[in-house]
Formats: sequence, C-alpha cells, structure tokens
Amino acid sequence: MDVPVTMPQLGESVTEGTVTRWLKGAGDSVEADEPLLEVSTDKVDTEIPSPAAGILRSILVQEDETVDTGTQLATITEAVPAAALPAVPPPPAPVARTPHPVAPDRGNGVAVRSRARSGGYVTPFVRTLAREHGVDLASLRPSRSGDRVRRGDVLAAARPPHPPQPPPIAPVPQAVRGGAVVGIGPARRAFAASALESLRTSAHLTTVVEADVTETVRSCEAAAASFRAREGVELTLRPFLALAALSALRAHPILGARVDLDRKEIVHPDGTHLAVPVDTPDGPVAPVIRDAGRLNLAGLARALDDLHDRARTGRLAPEELSGATFTLDDRSAEGALFATAVIAQPQVAVLGAGAVTRRPVAVAHPALGEVVAVRSMLCLALTYDHRLIDGADAARFLTAVAERLADGGPATGPGG
Repeated sequence: MDVPVTMPQLGESVTEGTVTRWLKGAGDSVEADEPLLEVSTDKVDTEIPSPAAGILRSILVQEDETVDTGTQLATITEAVPAAALPAVPPPPAPVARTPHPVAPDRGNGVAVRSRARSGGYVTPFVRTLAREHGVDLASLRPSRSGDRVRRGDVLAAARPPHPPQPPPIAPVPQAVRGGAVVGIGPARRAFAASALESLRTSAHLTTVVEADVTETVRSCEAAAASFRAREGVELTLRPFLALAALSALRAHPILGARVDLDRKEIVHPDGTHLAVPVDTPDGPVAPVIRDAGRLNLAGLARALDDLHDRARTGRLAPEELSGATFTLDDRSAEGALFATAVIAQPQVAVLGAGAVTRRPVAVAHPALGEVVAVRSMLCLALTYDHRLIDGADAARFLTAVAERLADGGPATGPGG
C-alpha cells in the first residue's frame, strides 16, 4: 500500500515549509520513524521521519522548494511481509566464456611493429625521416602499388592513431561586483519574509529609557557562586531582566495582548508566554518559556539556560517556537547599547536590553545631596505596535521595568 509523506505544520502560525535536504533517494528502503528529509520554516529546522517502513517510491517536492503544510512530499510503498512474497527462482549459472586475446597497445605510433615487410628501395630522405621519428621501416606496408615506402608512409606511422585533443580552455570568469555571490538559505528566506510581513502589518515605534542597574549587578555577582552550587546554572543578568519585564506586564497587560482590527477586538491571552531570541549559526530563533509569569528567579534562570543550550545545538521542538505573547530580546552579549526590533506577529511589543556600561552619573546622596558616582547603566528599548500601544503606555511600562532593576532585583536565595 502507498503511504503519502506530507509537509507537517511545525507550529501554530506556520503555514509553509521548505525542503532543504532529502536524506533518502527514490528507490531506497526506509524504516518507520527513520529520518527521511530535512525541512526549514521561519520557526525551526527539523527532520521529518518516515511514516512507514518500505520503499521510497517517488519524491514529489525537490530540495529548496517551498510548499504549504499538508502538501504531499513523497510516496512510500509499504514493505510486504516475507511470507507474502512469491518465490524467486535462483539465478542461472554463469556461462563460461573463453577470453579473447587483447592486442598490445600501440602507444603513440612510435616504433610500430605490426607486420614485417621485405626490404625495398628507400630513398635516403625517407630513411632519415624514419630515423628521426623512430619508425621501423621493415614494419611498414607501402600505401601505393609497388614496394617502395614513401614519406607519407613514415609520417602516417609516426602519427598517433588518435591525436590528443588540446585541453579545453576554461572560460574566463565574469567579474562579480562586490565579490562572491552566495545563495540565500531557506531559513533566512523565511525569516526575511516574516520580518517584512511584520513591518507591513504593525505600526512600529520605539521608546528608550536608561536604567541604573548597579544594585542588580551587585546582587547578581554576590550570589553567583552559591546560586551555581544550588541550581546548577550560571546566574546572569538575564533572569533579572525577565522577572522585571514580567512584573511590569502584570501592571500593564495591554503590552501582552494582540489586536484584531478585522473583528475590532483586543485579545488578552490566558497566560504570559515569554519568547527569548537566541543567536545561532543558522540564524536567530525565539524559543518560548510557557507561563513565565509563574516562575521565580531560579525557575527563569533554569528555563533560559535550557532553551539557550538547546537552541544553539538544534534540539528545540517545533512547539517550543510558537505561542509567545511577549518577547525579551537581550543583546548585551553583542555590546550594542540599544536597537529597534521587528515585532513577532501577532505580538504587539518586544523589549530589548543592551549592554551594561560603567560611567559617571549624577545621583542623589542622602547626606551630600547630588554627587557624581560611577554606576552600571543599561538602555531598555521597547518597540511596540502603535495601532494598540501609545507612547505613554510604552514609557510607563519601561519606567516600571527600570525601577524594578534599580531596586536590586528579588532575593536570590531558595524561593527567590
């Protein structure tokens, strides 16, 4: 029986996929659940297993082709049990064959000794010509009537039977402006299409505030060793950022909603699902922490560490890349101060965190008044959909995040 192989839906918002590589060829035998091909979407790159054991009868979608989910990619003919197969007669015994002698190689036609001829009159010129070309005159048959070997006979014997053809001249490569030209992979094509569609859909605006994270950095550094021993992961600034953002989302839930203008509705989700973009060799991916609002600092640290590790090693499941209601984009590792971002549809906002910098800042001192001190400063950039979020909403949200970070963050002990 023929079993179809179809393009699966790799995520709730994924409607198409690109075949990047076939791991089997037409006519190959496959086992059930054996990796059959690799596909790529704007969410994930993954292997598709064979739905049945049998023979890959035909491939209907070639590599680098993009098709909708549900499209048939190939056909597998299921294996027939051995008992149901007709007996195959044994192959006939091989027939002995008498080998034919192979004529010796003539080389380049030099010193040919095909048949000896009786000597006849040869001019001195022909003898000299034969000596120069290494031709045995006794082996030559005159090409004309009579027994005289002539100049043409010597030259014909000296000429290779198949003169070597000169090697083809390689075409001169055309100069390419700007250097080499490389193809765009399916993952990058999908990402580019998704980004462009988001810019066409949402009215992107960005608001930036600066946060004093000196106390949070101190708390993080002071608790790093004990936290690692207790939780088994490194304590970084990232879970503090996530906790501050989640706290601000509870106070400003509109930033976790989505807008449906066609139905004239604002839809609030049933939970806060936080996307955390990760830079990988194949491009950025954004795994999702489900119900992130229920986690404490330690839970967020473990979830972030796990997702980052599996994202970089390509071990994320497709369902872990969809369903986010808000995105936290931490770009501190790249050293950028802040950047505008592209909103992942159908979300309405993404919070970007830049690198922490140490610089002199005017601060209030309880005894000395305003003084200049070196502080750890961080830029927070909120890119939001102006169709739903106003500038004042964005500023209030950012202020709430900055104030939470300025306080030093939550306790880092058990339950913190």
